[in-house]
Amino acid sequence: MQFNFFERNLITLIAFIAFASIFISYLLCDYNNNIFLGLLGTTATLYFGAIRYKIEDDKLFKSLFNEFNDKYDSEFN
Repeated sequence: MQFNFFERNLITLIAFIAFASIFISYLLCDYNNNIFLGLLGTTATLYFGAIRYKIEDDKLFKSLFNEFNDKYDSEFN
């Protein structure tokens, strides 16, 4: 199974685009600093939350995969 670069790093790509758009809109529209920092903080929180969710999902998959393999080995060996 071969994965494409963008499929593996979709969350990072979306976060980068969000950070870039926030920064560009800050430069063009001259927002208040509090709004700018709040948007950056929100984007960073969502990014790290999505990464954490992906890691936890992978850990769950690995533990279930190992459990099912052990069960299959014990029943059919």
